[in-house]
Amino acid sequence: MKKTVKKSIDKKAILPIFLCWIAYTIAYIGRYGYSASIEPIKEFYNVSETQAGLVGTMFFISYGVGQVVNGLLCKRYNKRLVVSLALIVSALLTFTLFLKIPFEYIKYVWLLNGIAQSFLWTSIINSVACTLKTKDLPTAIIALGTSVGIGTFTVYGLTALFTYFNAFNYTFLISSILMAAVGAVWLVVYNKVFICQIEEGKEEAKVEQKSIQKPSMQGSLTALVLILVLFAVVNNFVKDGLATWAPSILKETFNLSSSFSIFLTVLLPLSATFGAVFNTLVGKKIKSFITQGAFWYLLSSVAMLIIALFINTSAWLIVLILISFNALFMASINNLVTAIAPLYLRDKINTGLLAGVIDGCCYVGSALSLVCFALVKELSGTWANLFIILTVICLVPVVITLLYNLIQKLKTKK
Repeated sequence: MKKTVKKSIDKKAILPIFLCWIAYTIAYIGRYGYSASIEPIKEFYNVSETQAGLVGTMFFISYGVGQVVNGLLCKRYNKRLVVSLALIVSALLTFTLFLKIPFEYIKYVWLLNGIAQSFLWTSIINSVACTLKTKDLPTAIIALGTSVGIGTFTVYGLTALFTYFNAFNYTFLISSILMAAVGAVWLVVYNKVFICQIEEGKEEAKVEQKSIQKPSMQGSLTALVLILVLFAVVNNFVKDGLATWAPSILKETFNLSSSFSIFLTVLLPLSATFGAVFNTLVGKKIKSFITQGAFWYLLSSVAMLIIALFINTSAWLIVLILISFNALFMASINNLVTAIAPLYLRDKINTGLLAGVIDGCCYVGSALSLVCFALVKELSGTWANLFIILTVICLVPVVITLLYNLIQKLKTKK
């Protein structure tokens, strides 16, 4: 077995990676402000789970559709202006929630916020793909993978703090200030930081193909993308559904206070921060994109089943720990489908297009989760049935992967 020389990251890649990381981390703080505040918002406006969940659904629908559209068009965008304006517009829309506007208007504001934020990921991932050399991609993948967890952790932490002081709306003030500031920085420094090397990158990909270990791609590109789409929908259905409703689950099932429930929920994004790192480690053993994803889904289904067994007991700590582990599994899948796959397939399909389509499909799952989770609770009167349903849902990608791998083996034999 030949030894490969470990190459250190190019110093010129550090600043582009950091700028993309900070932009997407801050975007997540703004994006999940409403989800993190859903429990105090329900109490302040005196609305039901379904009414409160509809606002998030509006965001995720517009965001998901916007991701697909922007994936198709992002190659033509001026990334300097688009990312900067998207952050600043999102900041202005988020600021209106700090002002405690009437509840009936919030869903329209959050729908527009979804459109604004949908410009971000495709432009950011496209900027990474055309700027970085192949050897620097693993560092970018890990960094961008942590942005989701750190951004979500920060917004849930802020919300728990402000909710404790009966000032949940200050989460929206802080996030709007941060997004506007980062948007301004992106506008000023973009042209100095991002120097497109896409043609050079394509040549590098061919030259370094033997020295850079890339994930395996069995079967056709179309089949692979379709399975990644399925992974994406299920991933965000579970990930965002639990991230949004975990405070309510803890409060209503175990009689915990709103602020304490939100505070405990920060463990979810904290554990999710390590998703990209664990993904890299597992990727060294499991070379196939989809088999790696199925591995995480199998672990998630086991966690969901155990939660279902403990949800009606007093063991809230066991439930919280398992939900936190599930957040790690879901973050690993999210990193796989939205970053690893688009970046490593950049010589086969436009990175921004693939990232946009897959991330858009992620938010189909997000949109469905907010309403579906609430409906299961309202129809059954308990959260226990939800985790039985989630166990089955997480097993679907596992079964699909087993069938796909079986078909590939049969084709190979023939």
